[in-house]
Amino acid sequence: MSTEQGSLQQSPPKKQVEQRSAVILAAALRQHLLLHQQMGINLYPKNDGLVEFLRPKGRRPQSLPPTKKQPPRAPSPVRPRPVPSPAAQDAPQKISAREITESLESCSACSLATTRRAQVLGRGKADARLLIVGEYPRGSDAGQWSFGKEEDELLWKMMQAIGLGPKDVYLTNVVKCSPSGEQHPLAEHELACQGYLYQEIAQVQPAVILAMGKAAARAILGSDVSLFRLRGRLHATRFTGATGAPIPVMISFHPGFLLEQPAMKRAAWQDLQIVQRQLQQAESGGP
Repeated sequence: MSTEQGSLQQSPPKKQVEQRSAVILAAALRQHLLLHQQMGINLYPKNDGLVEFLRPKGRRPQSLPPTKKQPPRAPSPVRPRPVPSPAAQDAPQKISAREITESLESCSACSLATTRRAQVLGRGKADARLLIVGEYPRGSDAGQWSFGKEEDELLWKMMQAIGLGPKDVYLTNVVKCSPSGEQHPLAEHELACQGYLYQEIAQVQPAVILAMGKAAARAILGSDVSLFRLRGRLHATRFTGATGAPIPVMISFHPGFLLEQPAMKRAAWQDLQIVQRQLQQAESGGP
């Protein structure tokens, strides 16, 4: 009898088990909704199952008179973010790589100048054919990496898959400073750093730009459209390369997102293959 009582006392109360299950379910639902947001899914069709799920417990459905079915409304157009005029981007062409570095090291354009954990400048070949733009350096040891330790490791595996290494690319971020703690850069931080990014593009003049993540897509294309709608094809940009022609840009997923959603690696591989073909065409002098 005492053994049975001891085992019962060790079992967690039913209410505690239910609360723990609810927390696990909520975390899984949040992750699922985050994936939908990345995919550009903002509206969900209303059906009997969804109505039943959202109905408060204990409330019975009321019979309502039939309503006239309305045709589906077209989604509201996405308004791209305002981008600097071309004249504002011509000036950085005269700034050398050394001057860009010196300017960044003394930068105080936003609040990250006093709260940053580390500052990571652009790295790689000064005249690389591929320029990769990420979002911001992350992690407690951010100063040692461009994106983050695990993110960089995955990135170089991706580059190796298309025959490139650290000596073949120039790697930079939209935001050059790593926020302290678990914070993420704000829109004001992105805007404060955009001028440096444009200077880097003008200095390197790559054949292709690979923008990885939403912040990179915003900075290069000036658009908040979902990555799932932007990726998979090359976009024309207002930036010009060594030949004077517009630099094409590929929008793809950030390595950090791919680590959280490994199923998206197949789509990222398709993007990399397009980048590889474009680089090969540029090397051969093709269109």
